[in-house]
Amino acid sequence: QTDFKLPKQPSETFLEFIKYFCMCLTKFVDIFLSCSDDWSVKMWTQSSSSPLFVFDVQSSVGDISWSIYSSTSFGAATADGKVFVYDLNVNKYSALCEQVVVQKKKTKLTHFDFNPEHPVCVAGDSKGHCTM
Repeated sequence: QTDFKLPKQPSETFLEFIKYFCMCLTKFVDIFLSCSDDWSVKMWTQSSSSPLFVFDVQSSVGDISWSIYSSTSFGAATADGKVFVYDLNVNKYSALCEQVVVQKKKTKLTHFDFNPEHPVCVAGDSKGHCTM
């Protein structure tokens, strides 16, 4: 699987390839997150070919999202039905919150996002259900 980085300028005609799949583009200029089936969330800079930091969540990661309320917070949804919320300003080595949202054998989480108006997060699963 080949992965792409979006061009920084509209005049750029070619996409740059990066080593790992980027599921989430951020509002930050140089920092972004990626997630994958290798049980990790990785933090990158656009100028680096290796991650700045790797977060191991012990399951395949379906989606990640930066918080719109805090520039140091992000969340991840995993295939084993858990949601993880990190705040790098508080603790960059472990999640602030780890919550089981769906039963592992019945379904898996495929989407995660923060609500733009209220301080809650939403997780979507493989059966089309959403949980706040």
